[in-house]
Amino acid sequence: MKAVRILSTTSILDIRADIEVPNNIVLDEVEFIETSVSINQEKVVLLQDLFLKNIVVAFTSMNAVEAIGALDEASGANWSVYCIGTKTAEFVGRYLPNVIIIGTAQSAKELGKLIVEEAIADAIYFFCGNIRRYDLPNVLASTNIKLEEVIVYHTTMIRKKIDANYDAILFYSPSAVESFFSVNELNEETILFAIGKTTAEALQQYSSNKIVIADLTSKSALINRSFEYFKN
Repeated sequence: MKAVRILSTTSILDIRADIEVPNNIVLDEVEFIETSVSINQEKVVLLQDLFLKNIVVAFTSMNAVEAIGALDEASGANWSVYCIGTKTAEFVGRYLPNVIIIGTAQSAKELGKLIVEEAIADAIYFFCGNIRRYDLPNVLASTNIKLEEVIVYHTTMIRKKIDANYDAILFYSPSAVESFFSVNELNEETILFAIGKTTAEALQQYSSNKIVIADLTSKSALINRSFEYFKN
């Protein structure tokens, strides 16, 4: 039987021990983005001030949660939080134990619509990376809700040409999608797997290939979804 070749566009070293790769599958990994905390002294002062206030916050990335959580004062924040995905919500609970998650959605666009519907604040603080989609800002642009964007991490594209043919490719963020397709093309038969709706929407901008979305927004859920797809 011919082996199924799957490419993960991010490292899965952290969960290798938790997944069981079927005998008929070869799972490779290549990093297409790199993220790093981007909080200078000026932003530290800003965040220290915000930690003391009862503000409404939006997270669409666990990288943003992790970046803010690295500050000692973060554990004392009493914010009201909107966030996407189960994994981002998990990070919020881990790094910001005193905040209250008041709303979740499966994509940034849906999160924006929820914020507009509930309209509980005149301003929302949106912690994000230097490369972020406009889904959330665009939804709030036509409302009276002010979006205060604060960049707390930096994403660098790692543009690598892939010469091998893969049956499936796993994507975990819109940034990785952009980085991958900036130098690569796909066969029509390649199945694309997305960690969530926002990443799936990004894929639709670059490819008409079949897209499968993970049941949960986590690395292991995405990988196991691809295993299930090729089970038979």
